[in-house]
Amino acid sequence: MANLIDQLPEVDEVKPENKTAVDAVLKQYEALTEDHPADKTVTSAVVPNQVKKGKFLFKVIKVSNHAFDSFKNLEWIVIHRNVRVIGEDAFKGTASLTKINVKGSGIVSGKVAGAFEGAGKNGRLTVKVPKNKVNEYRELFTGEGGLDGSVKAA
Repeated sequence: MANLIDQLPEVDEVKPENKTAVDAVLKQYEALTEDHPADKTVTSAVVPNQVKKGKFLFKVIKVSNHAFDSFKNLEWIVIHRNVRVIGEDAFKGTASLTKINVKGSGIVSGKVAGAFEGAGKNGRLTVKVPKNKVNEYRELFTGEGGLDGSVKAA
Protein backbone atom coordinates (compact mmCIF):
# COMPACT_ATOMS: atom_id res chain seq x y z
CA MET A 1 0.00 0.00 0.00
CA ALA A 2 1.38 3.38 -0.98
CA ASN A 3 1.42 6.22 1.49
CA LEU A 4 0.95 9.38 -0.55
CA ILE A 5 1.53 11.81 2.30
CA ASP A 6 3.70 14.21 0.32
CA GLN A 7 1.14 14.44 -2.44
CA LEU A 8 -2.20 15.01 -0.75
CA PRO A 9 -2.46 17.13 2.35
CA GLU A 10 -3.05 20.80 2.77
CA VAL A 11 -2.28 22.56 6.00
CA ASP A 12 -5.00 23.27 8.56
CA GLU A 13 -3.42 23.45 11.97
CA VAL A 14 0.11 23.50 13.30
CA LYS A 15 1.32 23.44 16.84
CA PRO A 16 4.52 25.45 16.49
CA GLU A 17 7.19 26.39 18.92
CA ASN A 18 7.76 29.66 17.09
CA LYS A 19 6.04 31.51 14.25
CA THR A 20 9.13 31.99 12.06
CA ALA A 21 9.74 28.24 11.92
CA VAL A 22 6.08 27.65 11.07
CA ASP A 23 6.12 30.13 8.20
CA ALA A 24 9.21 28.46 6.74
CA VAL A 25 7.71 24.98 7.11
CA LEU A 26 4.40 26.04 5.58
CA LYS A 27 6.09 27.50 2.51
CA GLN A 28 8.14 24.37 2.04
CA TYR A 29 5.13 22.15 2.69
CA GLU A 30 2.89 23.98 0.23
CA ALA A 31 5.56 23.57 -2.44
CA LEU A 32 5.56 19.82 -1.81
CA THR A 33 1.79 19.55 -2.20
CA GLU A 34 1.58 21.73 -5.31
CA ASP A 35 4.29 20.17 -7.44
CA HIS A 36 4.66 16.54 -6.51
CA PRO A 37 6.08 13.63 -8.43
CA ALA A 38 3.37 10.97 -8.34
CA ASP A 39 3.68 7.22 -8.62
CA LYS A 40 0.61 6.66 -10.77
CA THR A 41 1.10 2.88 -10.75
CA VAL A 42 -0.04 2.33 -7.14
CA THR A 43 -3.10 0.14 -6.58
CA SER A 44 -4.06 1.47 -3.13
CA ALA A 45 -3.56 4.59 -1.05
CA VAL A 46 -4.31 6.09 2.34
CA VAL A 47 -4.99 9.77 3.02
CA PRO A 48 -3.97 10.01 6.69
CA ASN A 49 -5.47 12.07 9.54
CA GLN A 50 -2.27 13.98 10.01
CA VAL A 51 1.32 14.12 8.92
CA LYS A 52 4.48 15.09 10.69
CA LYS A 53 7.07 17.25 8.98
CA GLY A 54 10.11 17.70 11.18
CA LYS A 55 8.76 18.63 14.58
CA PHE A 56 5.48 20.01 13.23
CA LEU A 57 2.17 18.17 13.05
CA PHE A 58 -0.27 18.97 10.23
CA LYS A 59 -3.90 17.90 9.94
CA VAL A 60 -4.81 16.61 6.50
CA ILE A 61 -8.02 18.44 5.61
CA LYS A 62 -8.15 18.13 1.82
CA VAL A 63 -7.62 15.70 -0.99
CA SER A 64 -6.13 18.16 -3.47
CA ASN A 65 -7.58 18.96 -6.90
CA HIS A 66 -6.44 16.27 -9.36
CA ALA A 67 -4.69 14.38 -6.53
CA PHE A 68 -5.27 10.98 -8.14
CA ASP A 69 -5.90 12.18 -11.69
CA SER A 70 -5.00 9.36 -14.13
CA PHE A 71 -3.96 6.85 -11.44
CA LYS A 72 -5.19 4.12 -13.80
CA ASN A 73 -4.27 1.21 -11.49
CA LEU A 74 -5.73 2.64 -8.27
CA GLU A 75 -8.31 0.15 -6.93
CA TRP A 76 -9.06 1.44 -3.44
CA ILE A 77 -8.36 4.32 -1.11
CA VAL A 78 -9.01 5.21 2.53
CA ILE A 79 -9.72 8.85 3.40
CA HIS A 80 -9.38 9.48 7.13
CA ARG A 81 -11.56 11.57 9.42
CA ASN A 82 -9.96 15.03 9.28
CA VAL A 83 -10.61 15.48 5.55
CA ARG A 84 -13.26 18.14 4.92
CA VAL A 85 -12.74 18.79 1.19
CA ILE A 86 -12.33 16.46 -1.78
CA GLY A 87 -10.91 18.59 -4.58
CA GLU A 88 -12.13 18.98 -8.13
CA ASP A 89 -11.34 15.99 -10.36
CA ALA A 90 -9.57 14.33 -7.41
CA PHE A 91 -10.33 10.88 -8.87
CA LYS A 92 -10.55 11.72 -12.60
CA GLY A 93 -9.28 8.92 -14.83
CA THR A 94 -9.26 6.26 -12.09
CA ALA A 95 -11.17 3.65 -14.07
CA SER A 96 -9.92 0.76 -11.88
CA LEU A 97 -11.16 2.39 -8.67
CA THR A 98 -13.79 0.17 -7.01
CA LYS A 99 -13.73 1.23 -3.34
CA ILE A 100 -13.29 4.44 -1.36
CA ASN A 101 -13.63 4.28 2.41
CA VAL A 102 -14.42 7.72 3.87
CA LYS A 103 -13.87 7.63 7.65
CA GLY A 104 -14.94 11.17 8.52
CA SER A 105 -18.27 12.92 8.72
CA GLY A 106 -17.19 16.53 8.13
CA ILE A 107 -17.37 16.78 4.32
CA VAL A 108 -19.98 19.38 3.40
CA SER A 109 -21.77 20.72 0.34
CA GLY A 110 -19.61 22.91 -1.87
CA LYS A 111 -16.51 20.88 -1.01
CA VAL A 112 -16.66 17.98 -3.49
CA ALA A 113 -17.39 19.64 -6.85
CA GLY A 114 -16.69 17.09 -9.58
CA ALA A 115 -14.45 15.03 -7.28
CA PHE A 116 -15.73 11.69 -8.58
CA GLU A 117 -16.14 12.57 -12.28
CA GLY A 118 -14.66 9.74 -14.35
CA ALA A 119 -13.94 7.51 -11.34
CA GLY A 120 -14.62 3.79 -11.58
CA LYS A 121 -16.35 2.13 -14.50
CA ASN A 122 -20.03 1.59 -15.14
CA GLY A 123 -21.16 2.23 -11.58
CA ARG A 124 -18.68 -0.23 -10.03
CA LEU A 125 -17.31 2.32 -7.54
CA THR A 126 -18.59 1.96 -3.96
CA VAL A 127 -17.98 4.68 -1.41
CA LYS A 128 -18.27 3.49 2.19
CA VAL A 129 -19.11 6.22 4.69
CA PRO A 130 -20.08 6.54 8.37
CA LYS A 131 -23.53 5.08 8.98
CA ASN A 132 -25.02 8.39 10.10
CA LYS A 133 -23.90 10.08 6.86
CA VAL A 134 -25.13 7.63 4.20
CA ASN A 135 -28.09 9.66 2.92
CA GLU A 136 -26.31 13.03 3.09
CA TYR A 137 -23.14 11.74 1.41
CA ARG A 138 -25.11 9.79 -1.23
CA GLU A 139 -26.84 13.00 -2.29
CA LEU A 140 -23.63 15.04 -2.10
CA PHE A 141 -21.33 12.59 -3.88
CA THR A 142 -23.72 11.54 -6.67
CA GLY A 143 -24.98 15.09 -7.23
CA GLU A 144 -22.28 17.68 -6.74
CA GLY A 145 -19.46 15.12 -6.77
CA GLY A 146 -20.48 13.41 -10.03
CA LEU A 147 -20.24 9.88 -8.60
CA ASP A 148 -21.43 7.08 -10.88
CA GLY A 149 -21.64 4.42 -8.21
CA SER A 150 -23.06 3.67 -4.79
CA VAL A 151 -22.69 5.07 -1.29
CA LYS A 152 -23.02 2.56 1.58
CA ALA A 153 -22.54 2.42 5.32
CA ALA A 154 -19.06 1.30 6.39
